[in-house]
Amino acid sequence: MRFVALAVFLAGCTDGGGVDLGGGDDGFQTIDTNEDGVPDSLGDPDETFDGDLADGSIISVDWADDSGVYCWVSTENVNFTGNHVLYPGIDKQGSGNIVIQVDPADGVDVSIYTIENLPASAETPPNVSSPTRCEAGMDQANDNNPGDTEVIGPMIGFADREILLGVAGANGATSGAFTVGIWRLDGGLIDGDTGP
Repeated sequence: MRFVALAVFLAGCTDGGGVDLGGGDDGFQTIDTNEDGVPDSLGDPDETFDGDLADGSIISVDWADDSGVYCWVSTENVNFTGNHVLYPGIDKQGSGNIVIQVDPADGVDVSIYTIENLPASAETPPNVSSPTRCEAGMDQANDNNPGDTEVIGPMIGFADREILLGVAGANGATSGAFTVGIWRLDGGLIDGDTGP
């Protein structure tokens, strides 16, 4: 599988209802979500692939709450203490919005994160110091949700950034299957600007 550059800005999608993305008749395209923030009106993903936490390794997560990164606060580290499987350079393929969803197998507890950066930086966890953006999806309420879907997106942004997806085992999980789904949506691309 080949991954190349992707650039995004994140718009929260966790309270249910819907999120405007741009691109509809009124200038907005709406994604309906359920109470967990899982998209339920997107249809089939544009891309899917399977993974397993056994293919990753346990890494330090001290980088995640550093002031230059701030992906999640250290009180959420328990959600990222297992193996991390990394997928760098997911291709936007000309779309302005992207949604990434990870569905673990029954009994498998995962958390996810995305790191946005310029492709030349090539920073990968745990060696991350100053990404353009870092976002995470985890069970903040209970720190324990085996089998539940995690979602990041919709993300909107510039064409010159790259996204790395990390799938991490929560509560020390080091094995377990999961499926990644990626939706590339119309609208939201910031034309004529390559970002800060």
